[in-house]
Amino acid sequence: MNTRILLVMQLVINLAVSGCGGKQEKKAEITDRTGTLVFTANGEDFVRRGFVSGDGWRIALDTVLISLANPKAYQLKSSDVREQVARGILPEVSAAALSGNFIVDLAAGDTAALPIEVGRVKKAPAGVYNGLRLRLVKMKEGPYAGAVMVLKGRADKEGALPIDFTLALDHEITATCGGYVGEHVKGTVKPGGLGEVEMTFHIDHLFGDGTRPPEDHVNTNALGFGWIAARAENNVVRLSPSQAMEALGEKGRTTFSQVVRSLPHSGEGHCHCEQ
Repeated sequence: MNTRILLVMQLVINLAVSGCGGKQEKKAEITDRTGTLVFTANGEDFVRRGFVSGDGWRIALDTVLISLANPKAYQLKSSDVREQVARGILPEVSAAALSGNFIVDLAAGDTAALPIEVGRVKKAPAGVYNGLRLRLVKMKEGPYAGAVMVLKGRADKEGALPIDFTLALDHEITATCGGYVGEHVKGTVKPGGLGEVEMTFHIDHLFGDGTRPPEDHVNTNALGFGWIAARAENNVVRLSPSQAMEALGEKGRTTFSQVVRSLPHSGEGHCHCEQ
């Protein structure tokens, strides 16, 4: 009898311990409300596949370097996003950020390439990241030190010889954006899952889009490519930031200041930009 009682008691103890362990494991899964947030940069098809400028030049880009600093994503109350983005102020709530400077080539990969990964934050708070702040800053070293953006490629137009060009720009910008706007949902991080926020750069705003009417908003302020072609020598143009501003002239510089602030987006979502 004693032996049977001891066996029953041992069984009860084992079941109790097993049950407690299962509850603890389940509780740990619930309380770990973090995942991984990936920051990406995208130049879209204009960069990957080429395009026709507003003034009729066919442009193929081999390199589009941008210099980013400390991009940060936020979780905002949906009712406050529009006002907060318009003011360029995002509250210090649940957020995830990359630390440091990052030089990204938006033209890397083939025509079907995915957005370029800039970096990822592990243990990012789970939730919907519908706010984004990024800074475009001058490169600190290398052949393009002092530039914020560098575009290299080729351009041709009917009746003109092809031109090999390099354009460097040095306007620093701080962009405050709302959530990603596009075909796919982005910005959601589930516990233990993977989410993505995208920093999108609309290069067509700089040169225009020849497939759209001249009165389209993309073309009304775009600079086109003719001002660059006018500086070609032996079918080659190499413009430093100061040379680019000189080539634009006073009126062109005013337009450029407006255009450059329209480059950062999150998908098709607009950003509030300050220089």
